[in-house]
Amino acid sequence: MRRREITFSFALIVATFLTGCSNLWAEPKPVEREAAGDVRVMSWNILYRGWEKKGHALWEKRIPGVVQVLQKHRPDVVGLQEDSRQQVDYLTRALPDYSYLQPYKNKGGGLLIRTDAWDVIDSGKIPIPGKRHASWALLESTRNGERWLFYNAHFVHRSADNSAVVRMEAAKQVAEHMVRYAPAGVPVVMTGDFNALHDMPSMRYLAGDEGSPVKFSNAFNLIHGCDDPRGTFRGLSKKHHCERIDHILINQHVTVNNAEIIYYDYFSDVYPSDHYPVQAILRNDQQDDAKK
Repeated sequence: MRRREITFSFALIVATFLTGCSNLWAEPKPVEREAAGDVRVMSWNILYRGWEKKGHALWEKRIPGVVQVLQKHRPDVVGLQEDSRQQVDYLTRALPDYSYLQPYKNKGGGLLIRTDAWDVIDSGKIPIPGKRHASWALLESTRNGERWLFYNAHFVHRSADNSAVVRMEAAKQVAEHMVRYAPAGVPVVMTGDFNALHDMPSMRYLAGDEGSPVKFSNAFNLIHGCDDPRGTFRGLSKKHHCERIDHILINQHVTVNNAEIIYYDYFSDVYPSDHYPVQAILRNDQQDDAKK
């Protein structure tokens, strides 16, 4: 091939990447949706661009894998953590049927919403300790008119000073918002990188202990049990038996049909993140009661 042809081909590839990235990898076959009333929710820490440690691939190399996972599983709502503006810009260009409800903080915590599945009724963010924000959105389903309330947060890491106290305060502030805002009878879901195992104090608070005004169940635990050894944080290893610190929590109006940690070990070299996403298939339990 002549030099001019090589230059043109390279420029075309770069232009394609910058205008959406969607043509640089094979589009996977989407997962079939189980039923019309099912709501597929994902929580995923995608590793903040620029925070990669030695051994991590840079975001520009990780983005195809992130998009591929989202294309394959087609979640209705994704609670993102460590999502920067530039990362979200890439994702929404590559996945034009998703919109983003932001905090845009350096620890992330925004919600990625499938626009063909939901209309946004209201949304906002809640300041939480650690100079972070939790995000929330009241959504109405375009399929059946149901309203669901979603929250997403990234609590401070256990290496931070007084981290247990800070995480507990964050849990309390989000719970207070839920009590004030959540409409009666509405399914409420909270996703997040909580930097805590399911039985640590901040998680127990959200489960109803310590005088909490809310009582959430852990979707993964309801399906697999509390003692399941699989984890969501992998660091630089490919071990599945790491800590499960990413959770999907549900209130009493939600039924869990299935829950899984999505292990993308089929990527041979460049992993999308140092966390695996966790996903749950949820349903409004009032809808199930109406059919009985």
